[in-house]
Amino acid sequence: MQEAGLNVDRDFFSVRCDDRVTYWELVRAGCGVGLGQIGIGLEDDSLVRLDLEDPLPALPVWLASPHTLKQIPRIKLFFDFLAGKLPKLL
Repeated sequence: MQEAGLNVDRDFFSVRCDDRVTYWELVRAGCGVGLGQIGIGLEDDSLVRLDLEDPLPALPVWLASPHTLKQIPRIKLFFDFLAGKLPKLL
């Protein structure tokens, strides 16, 4: 938010949550405006999509796994597939 010129920190928000399922339920319960995946939001009639005048900045996407898990051939194949597809979706 500071990159967008908004001078706010964590204390600016009256409700905050680091658990994405709980966060989504807080938004659905009307505890404030939130960000979420468009496809999920469009399926939920209790939500209203806001059309922001200024687009939000791009956020980094991390594809992470324990090193030992990525050594399993089928997992490595899937990770390589995702790594090739994700940039095209962003």
